[in-house]
Amino acid sequence: RSILYLGKMISNVIFLSIIMAISLMILVVFFNLDIFHILPSLAVILGLTVLGFVAVGTLYAAMAANMKLREILLPILFFPICIPVIIAALNAMEMVMGGQELRQAVGWLRFLAAYDVIFLVVGILTFEFVISE
Repeated sequence: RSILYLGKMISNVIFLSIIMAISLMILVVFFNLDIFHILPSLAVILGLTVLGFVAVGTLYAAMAANMKLREILLPILFFPICIPVIIAALNAMEMVMGGQELRQAVGWLRFLAAYDVIFLVVGILTFEFVISE
């Protein structure tokens, strides 16, 4: 059943990555930004961010699927646990877009990577229990 979790996660990563790429293109057009020289750095940051959101979101969506008021419960559970991802991603992006190199944001990237690994492992290990309850 952990394969089911990984399958759902992969589809969510693809979907969210497409949405993020389209949003980034719209942002570049509307605000006339020159981000092409930092695009690889942004891709790393956004990739880790997407993975963090999806790892938590897939697990919590499975948790809330069989509950009453799941439409209300899921955001209440999801957003507080994702605040660290948002803060880390924004700080790393601020550093990169401010002209600093990606290696100067390595602390935030390590945090994002650790967060992703923790929730990936927790999701894989607990998904079977979550969907059986």
